[in-house]
Amino acid sequence: MNAFETPTEFRAAFDTLLANTQHQLRLYDHDLGRFDIDHAPRHAALRALCVAGGGRRIELLLDDISRVAREHPRLMLLLRDFGHVLEIRQADP
Repeated sequence: MNAFETPTEFRAAFDTLLANTQHQLRLYDHDLGRFDIDHAPRHAALRALCVAGGGRRIELLLDDISRVAREHPRLMLLLRDFGHVLEIRQADP
């Protein structure tokens, strides 16, 4: 049973989490497919966390990183510009 009835509800909950993150965001997912992470407002919220300083961190742990570069170009730009804040790792099998 899912806690969210629709993908829209899921993304809205993620947006709320993102808006309320003050120090560290740690996310585990299969491949970020459900997050629509490159959506402009979501990207802006992630970028705001990156530029805020103060030791903020975004750590993404994924089962499958094979499609990240191809399907999430804005996320890859954040990784390029804020590699000291944003980290993407692949989970051990």
